[in-house]
Amino acid sequence: MAYIRAHETTAKRKGKVVKRYEVVWREPTGKSRQESYPTRELAEARRDELNAAKHTLGGTTALADAKQKAARTFGDYAANWLTAQQLKVDNGRIKRSTYDAYAGYLGRYAVKTFGAQAIGAITRADAEAYLAGMSKYARATRRLAWQVLMGVLDYAVEDGALAANPARSVARHAVPALAPREHYPLAAAQVAAVAAAARERSEVDELLVLFLCYTGLRKTEAQGLELRDLTLITGPHGTTGGSVRVQRTKDRRYSAGTEAAWVTGTPKTKRSNRTVPLPPWLAAKLVDYLADTHEHADTPEAPLWPRRVRGEYPLGPHLPDAPRRPAVVFDYTAPMDLGGWAKRVLRPALKTAGLHDGTTGPRLHDTRHTFAALQLSAGVHFMQVSKWLGHANYTLTLNTYGEWIPAEDGGVPNALPEPKPAPAKATNVVPLRAAQG
Repeated sequence: MAYIRAHETTAKRKGKVVKRYEVVWREPTGKSRQESYPTRELAEARRDELNAAKHTLGGTTALADAKQKAARTFGDYAANWLTAQQLKVDNGRIKRSTYDAYAGYLGRYAVKTFGAQAIGAITRADAEAYLAGMSKYARATRRLAWQVLMGVLDYAVEDGALAANPARSVARHAVPALAPREHYPLAAAQVAAVAAAARERSEVDELLVLFLCYTGLRKTEAQGLELRDLTLITGPHGTTGGSVRVQRTKDRRYSAGTEAAWVTGTPKTKRSNRTVPLPPWLAAKLVDYLADTHEHADTPEAPLWPRRVRGEYPLGPHLPDAPRRPAVVFDYTAPMDLGGWAKRVLRPALKTAGLHDGTTGPRLHDTRHTFAALQLSAGVHFMQVSKWLGHANYTLTLNTYGEWIPAEDGGVPNALPEPKPAPAKATNVVPLRAAQG
């Protein structure tokens, strides 16, 4: 049986000695345990709770362990949760980039808010206040910051520190939903216009626009391409064909106090490891690019698309006062950062072509949508397009690009005939009333 033991402390309040109340009990194993409370009322409530727990599964041990776990800080559980995510990375369940995003958002938002707070003291009101404090951030930021908070609290529930996740009782409409992005696939003529505008920067930029729109590669996949991933074949009659193999990704990672570094990873899903055929005209342009432009065409590990570096201003003695633009200089030993390229090259080219108003319009990822729309509109079966895109399943392709699927591939109109009543069945039975007449 649990009992209460009072003792005086060295502290005083209003001239009186402050007392503490110890709840003492013995576990079935014989081990003696105790918990301290500031008032007799709290101690008595805990004593009664422990005495009642003797008749439940787990007994007083489970009850006392849960209280100890609930007293641990949110920061402790956040560290444990990240360790669990690291195990998923090691087992190939999630990507390193996903883990890095979790760690970054956890440290910047959830741990900053709840780090020193006892995990068991976090309430629904605390979760709602946290969400309200995120209102100044973008929807995607709020959503991921909320997801990592939920992850840590769910982990605490599984560990026995919480009976339930207090954040799950927050009204659903208050939680930021993933905002659907509008797709801006380009028609073939628009691709040509954007490529022509990009050519004003360099021929490499023009070719890159065409390559992205006619292969459908994701940003990190295109950044990860090396010359060895290209297969280019010239036929006996001068025809050129080829393909590009997607088998790695490259992305720039930023860490506090250090410069950005390129990190090599694996494609998004198992089906993202794929080979994408090249149109003959694009294969021919790539042959010329490697022969005339790429400075390390004989190095298989060289990046296909080179890094843009700041060049010198070209000065013409006959036009000393003309507007000057930095010369385009490329480093063929390092991959191109397509995020920066989209900002400095693609968006201005889209504006020049009248396809972007500076706020809304096609993004870098819309080159991938362009590939899908062009292929489906040309009559390529959606299952083949799905393979070239590297989608995890065909349903994703249908849900995303269904409006571009031609009628013969499933986009047929609703042509069901008007319903008509079934014809009356023939019978030899003569109605009784008719027979009597």
